[in-house]
Amino acid sequence: GTALIKGPIPRVMLQRVVKETEVGTYKYVLEPREVLCYEAVNPWDVYPSKGAKRIEDGSICLVVRFTADDLWQYSNVAAKGEKHEMGEWFGDTINALVNRYPNGGVSLQGRPFDALRQRLENDGVDSAKKCLLEGIEFFGNVKGSELLRLGVRRTNDKEMIDADRFYEVDAITIAGYVIYCKVINQCVGRPLSKGVFYEAVDSWWGDCIADKLTAVQKIMNSALRNLVTNMGMTSGPMFWIKDVSRLVDKSANALVVKPWKMNAFNTGMQGQTDIPMGVMDVPSRIQEILAVFQWGKTQADEDSGIPAYTYGTNVSGGAGRTASGLAMLTEAANRGMKMVINTTDRDVIRDVVRRTVNYNLVYDKDVSIKGDCEVNPAGVMGMILREQESNRRKQLLSLMMNPVAYQIVGPKGVAAVLREEIKSLGIANIDDVLPSKERMEELEQLQQLQQLQQAIAAGQQAQQAGMEGAEGQGSPQGVPPSPGAPMTQADVAMRDVSQNPEAVAARGDPAMQAPSQVAERRGAA
Repeated sequence: GTALIKGPIPRVMLQRVVKETEVGTYKYVLEPREVLCYEAVNPWDVYPSKGAKRIEDGSICLVVRFTADDLWQYSNVAAKGEKHEMGEWFGDTINALVNRYPNGGVSLQGRPFDALRQRLENDGVDSAKKCLLEGIEFFGNVKGSELLRLGVRRTNDKEMIDADRFYEVDAITIAGYVIYCKVINQCVGRPLSKGVFYEAVDSWWGDCIADKLTAVQKIMNSALRNLVTNMGMTSGPMFWIKDVSRLVDKSANALVVKPWKMNAFNTGMQGQTDIPMGVMDVPSRIQEILAVFQWGKTQADEDSGIPAYTYGTNVSGGAGRTASGLAMLTEAANRGMKMVINTTDRDVIRDVVRRTVNYNLVYDKDVSIKGDCEVNPAGVMGMILREQESNRRKQLLSLMMNPVAYQIVGPKGVAAVLREEIKSLGIANIDDVLPSKERMEELEQLQQLQQLQQAIAAGQQAQQAGMEGAEGQGSPQGVPPSPGAPMTQADVAMRDVSQNPEAVAARGDPAMQAPSQVAERRGAA
């Protein structure tokens, strides 16, 4: 139920680099260089201080393993220049250790459960014959006088070590020799992060799913054992004999049961003639035992907080038969997993990202990245929140597709929601998918022009129909204006719209926003 990640830590690795040869050509070569790495720590190799609750509490020891070649690389690459004065890798000590143990074979002794662990990990070799060199990596406070005795005289900030002051260090010992010692920079902190699956109250360690399911697992294992036993007992009939002395066959195979076998009996000494042999059937309890096993599976879902339908098992009935109902059940079941994700995000992911940024700010040689800003990573919870926001936007879009709602919000409102949804997909240029806001305004103006043209056409048709009716009845109401009559402003606007609607939309003519004039002409018609 507990996991640790260590990093960023410098490790020496072979990197491909380009070099120019004497003849002017280029070639790839492998060179050992320091590279920042992250390592997953085996929980069996972690030993925190007694009473510690967090990764920062007290001291903590880790079991580390190196090959002789790894240590030689550290000695020749990492332990150079003034780094020896500031600690880190001690080249002379490493070379002496490698010369003494060139084939490894250094192991820690006295650790509990070593034999059990080797059996579970299928190690298969004696711990004293391994090709590795096992040591202890220590994180904790050490007095300055001890650092001076080791030859560490400065911190990473090049400050002199005070003999009476305590410093938090990262040190590695193998076979009783200190091969690495570095004063931890407080701006970065310990390069360790710890996460738990289920938090245990007032404990450094966490609980895992297997711990939660221990009781149910015992019940289900017992049910399976009883099921196998009952199946064997009920697989065939069981015979009984009342008086063995009445058997005619006295050989060793007399009591062997086989098909079509005939058993002969004599009359008893006291004249018994009753049935000397019979068959007994053991009742089957398979269905009852299977019911207990199925109950254990259901209870395991409750204890672990991970129902079966969340990883693909069919739900026979109820709300799980529908897509929306299954989504609701899955969302309710994911609360426990979100709690685990929230804990991992808070204690591991954010911590690692923030520590990596601080490490680069302190040790990186690129001056352009230096600054006094604080990094606040959103982590996995930010992704979960964005997913929830996306689901809400999709629900809003489904509501907007209602004809009544669409008339209220219009294309511009739908485009605003779609723009945010497309942005969440990581598309760089949203204008490649949706029209820009300026284009949306142009389309809206063109739509208004079309509506205005339709209204003008309807007004002209009504006017023409009124003129025809007036001619038939002899009424002067439908007489059109004489050719010499002056045109009103509304007539001019309608003429411009009918002749060149795009130009009117481009200059934002007030006639576009004059539905009252259209209504006035309808009334006049």
